[in-house]
Amino acid sequence: MNPQIIIIITAILGFLLAGNIFYKKRKKQPLVCPLKSDCNTVINSQFSNLFGIPLEILGLIYYAIIASSYTAFLFNPLLKTDNTTLILLVLTTSAFLFSIYLTLVQALAIKQWCVWCLISASFCLTIFSGVSLSTSLTLFDILHLYYEWILVALTCSLVLGVGASTIYNLLYVKFLKDLQISKIEQETLQTVSQVIWISIIVLSVSGLSLYLSQPEIYNLSSTFLVKIFVMIFIIVGEIFLNIILAPQLINLSTINPESEADLHYLRRISIAVSLTTLVSWYTLLWYIVLPINIDINFTKLVSYYLGALLITVAVSQFIDYRLTRIK
Repeated sequence: MNPQIIIIITAILGFLLAGNIFYKKRKKQPLVCPLKSDCNTVINSQFSNLFGIPLEILGLIYYAIIASSYTAFLFNPLLKTDNTTLILLVLTTSAFLFSIYLTLVQALAIKQWCVWCLISASFCLTIFSGVSLSTSLTLFDILHLYYEWILVALTCSLVLGVGASTIYNLLYVKFLKDLQISKIEQETLQTVSQVIWISIIVLSVSGLSLYLSQPEIYNLSSTFLVKIFVMIFIIVGEIFLNIILAPQLINLSTINPESEADLHYLRRISIAVSLTTLVSWYTLLWYIVLPINIDINFTKLVSYYLGALLITVAVSQFIDYRLTRIK
């Protein structure tokens, strides 16, 4: 079957699915979830919005764009230019990566599964695969035609990630002084966290694109290998902080504020993870500034980084101690 037909059918099914979730939430009706899973907890959680916009509305917009675009391409192939193809490829790639993030949220933060959300994630994967297979652009074409734009995306996402991580850490420590996180504080942290994850997605895609442009050079670069090492630590740290620790701390401070021992323990760990992740962002920024061909030993670069992390952990414990004394 023509990949474009598969894309159109999948997008229409996704639009109907998102529309059903939107209708149920608007009418405040329970969403029937098969396999005895808890869809309602997932679709009404704190992770069900992106910058205040419900995800089902974004889903409606996304699936509508994909369905209408590829329907237009089917009737008028001349509309499928290199620029429109690239825009849709970027859009579908971002949607696919974001669906992976949402799946991690269900598994690690909410600890409930929404079957309809998983089906929507499978639709994103199908559309991404179909768009990749049906594109007329080769990887070489994309890297050659849009190399400067990829560099801009890499730079902007890195600066945005560093800035958002800095703001998140300052607010996180401030909000945790009294071990109580209000509704407004929760929403603020959630918004900044979403900016961080968007930065990670764009940084990962643009970084991979640059690597594929000259893999033989990057494979021999010690600074590039360290960047990969630091990037992995950032992703793991953000997952641990934003998807596991922060929700636990927020729920505990809201449901059982009297359990100070548990709150202190979670705060101590979360501040350590938060600050080490922040240091990792600045380390990545510094290593990206370094020329790719600079002659610095990989082991030495990693040692500097790990040493900075150890110092950061010690500083985080001092900060937690001071917060306890102040309280």
